[in-house]
Amino acid sequence: VDFLLESVGENALVGVNSSIIMSVLENNCITSIWSKKEGSKLYYGRNHPGGTNVGCVKVTEENIFTGAADGSIAIMELGYGLGKKGWGLKWLLEENTEEIQAIESDGECLVIATDHFLKVYKTEDEKEPSLLINIPDPATKVAVAYPFLLVVHFDLFEGIRVWNIETQQFLRHIKLNGRMFADIASNGTQVSIMEAIDINSDEDNFVFVFNLAEVCDINIPVDKLWRRVRIFEKQSATKAGVALSSTCLVL
Repeated sequence: VDFLLESVGENALVGVNSSIIMSVLENNCITSIWSKKEGSKLYYGRNHPGGTNVGCVKVTEENIFTGAADGSIAIMELGYGLGKKGWGLKWLLEENTEEIQAIESDGECLVIATDHFLKVYKTEDEKEPSLLINIPDPATKVAVAYPFLLVVHFDLFEGIRVWNIETQQFLRHIKLNGRMFADIASNGTQVSIMEAIDINSDEDNFVFVFNLAEVCDINIPVDKLWRRVRIFEKQSATKAGVALSSTCLVL
């Protein structure tokens, strides 16, 4: 063990990039940031209004995004701390009132998902993020491969839905034998989805990996999509989660 990083509380969401490790506590919204190299604490503070819970986090090389149950979005960036040094809160967006289920960014845009809509924001260096489109589609997890947006929901629809952000058009709905999916991840060339876990069922869960470009191409029928299928032996697991790199699939 190189470092023991502590932030007092329960149910932490964790994110990393090449230089930092961060956590945000779901129940009190306390965000902590540590140096990955030295283990020193770089930030400690609450970025969301008191009385709400944080339910999702996205860490990129430039920013930390967190979404809360009251609909607020906190955006952190290096150079916005005390004395314009270190990590600090850059923007706090409070226009939303619905609980944010997922938050994603690929550098071109910021996407949030709720049980009733998807919102896509344009992100620019020194300007507050501006709303590009409001899509009346529910989601619990999303993947962004600009200009495409891929969404899943663990109990409202099966398979994957695909949108084009630039044209604001719904492209396709890839249905997979009634299976509903709780998580989605992309490595830029492939996309993986993991089936929602039913704790009342003895069946194991399916995990699919598709070619990302093919999924976003409406000219390729669903039954012709390249795919790989894996079985996740859930045992005592109660929550589905998938991560995908260029070489590894983590469940």
